[in-house]
Amino acid sequence: MPMPILKDKTMHKNNKLTNSKIMRKIYLYLIISAFLMSNSAAQSADDNWQVKDATVRYTVQLSVRPSHASAGYFVSIPDGGALPAPRPEPVVYDAAGTLLKSAVLWHCRDTQCAMIFETPQHDGDVTIYFRGVQKPAFWKPESELTPSAILSQVTGTREKSAALRLANLGSVSSDVHISNQAWNAGNWKGNSIPLALWERYMDNGSAMYMLAHIEVTDPGRIWIGPLSRSGEMDVAINGKMLKQRKKNDKVGGVGAEIELSKGLHRVELYGYSRNNRVVGPMMFAWRTPKTSIDQLGGERPPDLKYPGTSMGESCSIDAENVVKSGHCTILDVAARSGLVAAFDLKCTELFAFPNEADLLAYRMKAWKGSNPADAAYTWKVEQNGDAVPQGSEISWLFSSEKYTRVTMSVGVGRESAACSYVFLPYTEDSSSIDNETTRQEFKLACYHMIKAYLPGKDPYAKWDDAMWNNFFRVQELNSANALLEFMITESWDHLKKKLAPERKALVQDIFLCTLGFRKPREALKWCGTFGSDEFSTARSALFKLRAADIMMYYLDDPEGADREIAPLLLSSGEGNELAKIKKGDLEFITGNLNAAIQRYGDVQSHSKTRTQVVLPDRLLPEPAEPVKTAQDRLGRNRRRNMPKTEEQNTFVPLDAPANVENWKLSAIRDVAASENVARLLEQGFYLEAYQALQIWERAFPMAKISGDYLLREADLYMALGDFKRARIILSAYCEQIDVSNFLPEAMNKVKRCMMEMHEPAAEIEKYEQEILKRTVFGGGTE
Repeated sequence: MPMPILKDKTMHKNNKLTNSKIMRKIYLYLIISAFLMSNSAAQSADDNWQVKDATVRYTVQLSVRPSHASAGYFVSIPDGGALPAPRPEPVVYDAAGTLLKSAVLWHCRDTQCAMIFETPQHDGDVTIYFRGVQKPAFWKPESELTPSAILSQVTGTREKSAALRLANLGSVSSDVHISNQAWNAGNWKGNSIPLALWERYMDNGSAMYMLAHIEVTDPGRIWIGPLSRSGEMDVAINGKMLKQRKKNDKVGGVGAEIELSKGLHRVELYGYSRNNRVVGPMMFAWRTPKTSIDQLGGERPPDLKYPGTSMGESCSIDAENVVKSGHCTILDVAARSGLVAAFDLKCTELFAFPNEADLLAYRMKAWKGSNPADAAYTWKVEQNGDAVPQGSEISWLFSSEKYTRVTMSVGVGRESAACSYVFLPYTEDSSSIDNETTRQEFKLACYHMIKAYLPGKDPYAKWDDAMWNNFFRVQELNSANALLEFMITESWDHLKKKLAPERKALVQDIFLCTLGFRKPREALKWCGTFGSDEFSTARSALFKLRAADIMMYYLDDPEGADREIAPLLLSSGEGNELAKIKKGDLEFITGNLNAAIQRYGDVQSHSKTRTQVVLPDRLLPEPAEPVKTAQDRLGRNRRRNMPKTEEQNTFVPLDAPANVENWKLSAIRDVAASENVARLLEQGFYLEAYQALQIWERAFPMAKISGDYLLREADLYMALGDFKRARIILSAYCEQIDVSNFLPEAMNKVKRCMMEMHEPAAEIEKYEQEILKRTVFGGGTE
């Protein structure tokens, strides 16, 4: 309501007082309104929180449907302090808000809460709330849920008692690992084996328990005769342990007969070893009333025991008879109040080579949930105590067979929360070092690990042989090798102390080659830094020549290049020979063809380098015989990372034929070198091609004039995106060589460089006319 205009002078003196009271009422109204709006928003948020005494909520996506509705969905929720104490109890709702049956299977505060919930009637994501209780509702057979086939195994023991304890469900230690194996049948001698047990942690040993359900379609008297390669397996059906006896000497001849009705039955498998032998694979096998003799291996011949009967007494169960629980994927986490401290970790790649510890690349991602956008995330990896990774998502490399603890902290201002997760790195997936994604995952993890160290700390202090060997396996010549550039520019003083001379030279060569055309002045500076560390004349000479190379091709400074080369021409030894070649290059690109030919010819006339030299194989020793892994020994046919084959990495040795003139032999070897480089480039092995070009150049520098060396060299730099250098060397060739079989190819490569460098269209069109004039009649000139 508008205030009246005060005209009476007698009231004027009270005007300020009246206005003051009104303003206080307005402020009070605004405060009350804000409070009510805030309370309304809180009430609205509270209304969306379906379980009032739950502190955390997970949203999961149903990714793989169960084979039977009663099998429900299995999900493993990471704990490590993210779930409420003293024990988490789940309360599950489907997308329509319907309460679903759920139960905990196993729980460990340091690792996970493995649980099952019934199959929803409605499509959409499922919400799992957790509240803290003393005794959560653990799964029981009468729950009408039939989880299958859930494997639980404890490492460090093969005792039967350990397997029996797992069957009790409930609280377990951090060395217990749980997974849904229903959709991940093993393989034995090329055949799928559902309901099988085998050690996944070979060196430590493990005792195992599997909770599963099967569907009997052929009811009646059924023989249960487990098959075992090693170890022992006990079987319980519907809660009753079978008393196995020897029926005969056939495979599967030890077991028990039981009457089973049509429908679902609970099967529990216990795997252990009385003699502490390697365990597995051990397979649930049976013979139903309708099992055919062919399924049992066919008829036994007369010369065998029990002629005319089946070869085996039992056979592996079909996958269709195994009940399978569905899979879930965690989408989001939210806390009712405060910050969410929870994270997901996923193995992305495996790096496993003979005689080395396996390395596994993991991505660790903090669940941001309801956290503020400015929340800061900090990590601590137990095995890398000096590292302090930052960010909501990081990559890391872990050694297999070593338990490790990862702690993630989240903070905003003075508020903070943390969770800590213990796990044993492991994967059943395969990787290949020839896959670019695999190599990039290793590099990304290395980058995050090195970046996590504070200035002054040695980021390579914990690197073992497996780390270093894999680091060199993933090295390649790219247009921008971000990891190597980061390592050298940020921690060269630490890095150089860890490398043998050959490996040190390799990383320097890769670094300068890829940095030169992108940041030539910075590369020039590093030439000086590297050279100052060298006491070897030959190696220090190489850095001077590399500096000259950068000046020639990237800084348009031939005089500066000449100043770097000149002192080496007065020296002796290998440095002198290489300086002559580089001087020839300088003279060639500046138009002095005759002087270049004289330099190249002088070097080639007394060159002792032979093109059949084997190319460096990343400087890694290769064992004579691969060492089989645990999975290989168990017949799982797991594909392993293996180095590139010798055919890809070497020149084909070329012995000198008898009675062949030297010039002809040189030509033959020149062609062999060209084909080898072309093959390496075609396969994408740019580093090996670069090394092959160096050997070829040293042995036959005249190939730059009389052969196709410059074409192959240009191919390499074009593949690396360095069109400027390719353009210079090709243009020098096309301008000074009038007649050549290689001229048409060289000119067309120049045209491509012009296009890639976005030169004016008129210039490119003019050059096309030049190509036509000079090559239309097979390379002749007008």
